[in-house]
Amino acid sequence: MEQHLLKVEKTVSHSYLYLHKGIWKEESHEQRILQQCRIPGTLPFRLIQEEEENIFQYNFSSFERMVDYFSDNRMRLRHILALFESIRDTFLNLEEYLLSPSLLGLQTEEIIYDPENCRFLFPLIPSQEDAVEHAIGDIADFIFDHVDTSDESAILAAFFLQQEKKKKQIQINRILMLLHAQKKTEADTSPSDKRESPVNLKLTSHENGLYSSVTERNRVTEEIHTKITEENFLSPKAEERIPKPPFPVGTEFDLSGLKYDDYLEANKKIEDEQEKKADSPTLSPLPEKKVSRKKPLSKLSFLKSTSPEYKKRISAGKKKLFLCLILMILFPTILYAWKGAAVLIDYLPFVILIEAAILLYGLLDIFT
Repeated sequence: MEQHLLKVEKTVSHSYLYLHKGIWKEESHEQRILQQCRIPGTLPFRLIQEEEENIFQYNFSSFERMVDYFSDNRMRLRHILALFESIRDTFLNLEEYLLSPSLLGLQTEEIIYDPENCRFLFPLIPSQEDAVEHAIGDIADFIFDHVDTSDESAILAAFFLQQEKKKKQIQINRILMLLHAQKKTEADTSPSDKRESPVNLKLTSHENGLYSSVTERNRVTEEIHTKITEENFLSPKAEERIPKPPFPVGTEFDLSGLKYDDYLEANKKIEDEQEKKADSPTLSPLPEKKVSRKKPLSKLSFLKSTSPEYKKRISAGKKKLFLCLILMILFPTILYAWKGAAVLIDYLPFVILIEAAILLYGLLDIFT
């Protein structure tokens, strides 16, 4: 791991970050891309070549360094989430340019914070070969040292980061998944459901710098893990989630006071009641009437009826049929007189079809 000498220059008009002892190769295609391309999420550099030394200058006039900003302010969950989202997005932008993630300056002293947009920027350091996992571990320690103890979600997120940095391979996507899950839990929890957490009590004294060493940090982390585990298994909400049977599975009756004489007396009463019911007249249920289904009338059965309605209907149907027969005679006659025999023969199928339709229309009222 290469160590760069870092210097910060701040004036009223500008703020610069200098990295001394840099390595610059003129023939490197990768370093030309870093110098000429503006990669989102990164701080471009200006190369200053002095005698036997290369200096990379970064302008962050409108921003602040992360270590300076969070020395006065505490990191809440939204800051932690924005930090790792910025790291992930910048990694993806570097991948588009086929650049290695190790070129990104992830040391806590090098990270720049944009308070207005709540995002983080990272300097591009040519020829750097730092291990990303080690830098993420340092970021997790920084978050643990500067977490807002009034934000329980931020404390749990710092605890998760301490657990993740112990793994051989740190996955940014897994960290973001845990942080988003914690954010969703915070949004779903109403203020009335929040209570004083033992995690806050353990980390309150941490604001005063009492747990600055690594051993103290690990001890506090283990205590927090114990408290969280106890809360998950011993909280009233966990007991409420255990399903309880709505009623006892079996009921035992006390039969010690029951005597054989009592049983005979009760049995005799039951027999007397049954005899009384047998002697008393009871209303027998009415026999069910069999509903005879009438056979459906045939189509011409209404002709045999002598009711006035049917007679009126038949007379109307006969008149209609008579008119239809006249129309059947007139239609081909008019067509023959108008167009001639040739047209009548050509259109004979259509004429027969029309004649059949007229006949069916005339018979409709009689046979329905």
